[in-house]
Amino acid sequence: MAVQTFNVGDRVRVLSGGDGEVTYGPVNSTFDTYKLFVVKQDGDEERAFKASDLEPLPTFAVGDKAKMDGESDPVAIIGGPFTNRYHKWFVVRAEVGDTTASESDLTALPAPAPIVVGDRVRVTEDDPYARTGEFVGMLGTVRRLNHPLRLPYNVEFDADQGAPYTRWNVTSVEKISDESVRVPVGTRVRIDRAKWAEQTHGMTGVVESNTETWRAEDDDTHPYIVRIDNGSGPHVAELTPVDEPADTFEHYGITYDLSVKYRDRESNVWRFARVDGVVRGDWGLHRRSISAEDSTLSYAVDHYGPLTKLTD
Repeated sequence: MAVQTFNVGDRVRVLSGGDGEVTYGPVNSTFDTYKLFVVKQDGDEERAFKASDLEPLPTFAVGDKAKMDGESDPVAIIGGPFTNRYHKWFVVRAEVGDTTASESDLTALPAPAPIVVGDRVRVTEDDPYARTGEFVGMLGTVRRLNHPLRLPYNVEFDADQGAPYTRWNVTSVEKISDESVRVPVGTRVRIDRAKWAEQTHGMTGVVESNTETWRAEDDDTHPYIVRIDNGSGPHVAELTPVDEPADTFEHYGITYDLSVKYRDRESNVWRFARVDGVVRGDWGLHRRSISAEDSTLSYAVDHYGPLTKLTD
């Protein structure tokens, strides 16, 4: 059986426990009976291990986000890796729904810049041992970096947030770029900047989420998902609230808001948009946008109604 080999810089798992990075090797043992690699384990010193005591870490793991060929927004890895005789693949959650992707179709997102003392941050996970949950979501400033395995961030919290203490050690934080309050869900907005979805710049829609943590590159957080009037929903970095009313359509005395989703009597979820002056729509998670080939709203009501507006 072929002996597994590694290159400097490879991420590996030590079978006795712990992950790390290969920093040197290979080196032959004293009697040339096996090969050794030097590994710097996370939170530990460099040590030498037999090649047989190491295994490569998968490029992606459950919980990671990646760029997927054919998708404008990042996808979340929710299963895998799985292998067959031909390739390695993962289960991913995309805007189109849950699907599969070969490893070759996925590209790792740039790593965010490290958190340093003085950074303005939002707490994403606080202390699991004391006052758990009381600091999540609070804003503050990193005042000290602790041991990486022992609540690494000491954060001084902004005033008037109801924090029980002015400072606390927490598990994880996300860097924030400004002090402005995020635009509320349900607000009609114009998209000003959306990485990998530049074709949506200037389009209008409704804020569907303002708590996203996806970063495009260089720690460029895109906190919003905006449901555009054509039915698509990109991650957005910058936007501007607009005063224009929501696009609506009246049918049989009922007014339908084209910026939200509707559920039909068979529990299918529909999106609608105005295409060449005609309100059309279709159902299913695979719908990224609405085209002139899709059903009219009146057809949807007549054949699948009643349609119930979704508020979540």
